Order: sequence, then C-alpha cells, then structure tokens
Amino acid sequence: MPTPERLSTDAWMARLSTPLQTSLRQASDAMTNQPAVQEWLRTASLEAAVEVGQQGGMQTASGAYSYLRDALQAQFAPLLDAVDTLTHGCGHVDINWRPLAPQYSTLVVGFGTDADVAVWASLDPPTPATAGAAREALMRTLPKGLPFPKRPHVRHAMFTAPGACLLVRATDRHTGPNRRARAYALHSDGSWIDALDRATFEERVLQHMQSHADV
Repeated sequence: MPTPERLSTDAWMARLSTPLQTSLRQASDAMTNQPAVQEWLRTASLEAAVEVGQQGGMQTASGAYSYLRDALQAQFAPLLDAVDTLTHGCGHVDINWRPLAPQYSTLVVGFGTDADVAVWASLDPPTPATAGAAREALMRTLPKGLPFPKRPHVRHAMFTAPGACLLVRATDRHTGPNRRARAYALHSDGSWIDALDRATFEERVLQHMQSHADV
C-alpha cells in the first residue's frame, strides 16, 4: 500500500487558509482528515492508549500525551509551521487525544489560553474594516436563542495580526422579558477590559492591534 503524501508547509497553508477563516472545527477536520495525518494519528493514538491501559496512572497518561506531541512535531513539522504562519505566531497545533476512544482523537488549533476559543480572526492589516469583520465573526458564534436569566451566552475569539495576539470575549445577557444586552471585552496587559459596547470595543481592538502589530 502506498504511503500517504506528506504535505509541504505551502500545501498545508493552502489547505487550511479557508477553513481557518470559516471555523476552528473545519480547520480541525482539514488537518485530521488529511490521509497521512489520519493514518499516523490512528496508529499513534491507539498505541498510546494501549500503553496507558497496561500501566495505568495519571503520570503515564501525561507522558503518553507528551510523547504524542513530540511525535507530531517530528512527523508533521510543515503542518505546525503552516498554522504558526497563518495565525501570525498566535496559534499552534494540538492533539485532542481520547485514550478511552483513541479512534476519535483529532488535531486542533490551540491558542495557549484556558478560554474555549470559538473563532480565530485575522486583522491583517489592522483597520476599521478588519476589526468590524472580526467582531462579526465572533458574534456569529453566539447562540441565536435568548439566554437564560443568570446564564449568559459567552464566546471567546483570538484576533491576530503579525506580532499581535488578542483574546476577546462577547457576552449576551438576558435583561428582561424578550430583552437582551450584548457586551464585549478584551484581554490586554494581563487583565480584562470588560463591558464595552460595540463601537468602543472595535476602537480598543484597533488601538491594541495597531500598537502591537508589526506594521
């Protein structure tokens, strides 16, 4: 049986450019379903799961995961380089390893934060138009239905430009019968700037990106 083709960095960039701009889930599928990745991931995930099953213990699971990460770097460095380039150095490839169901393990794009990032958006170059488009991309991830009282809808995104990474958040709150209020926040200089309206949010985002980006 022929060995599945391993893509170059340029080929990975071409494969991932549109999915990354559409949704992180589609980017995950585009990486995981590439034949060479799929073959490697299936075998490596199963072998790691068997090792953990035979030895047991959290330390073994952690070691197996670290082994998978190192093997991914060794086997698919062009993929990691492509994601790093496309996300302006803010994103990286990670493994959603499922030791109890290794056949369902996937590759995902991570951003080094504990927040559940729903979308990545590029502000290259940082302009009012790209800031507005990035905010709209974040808003599209919010559920359409009215949030429950005291249970707001919350979604995070990573906005990037060359030299700049910015974690942002949109919150949709229930404020009364059939009423809602949406607010925005950005994580800058180690803390959240919260409760911003749309115009102020876009202005602050643009200021941050323009002051940090390599322009």
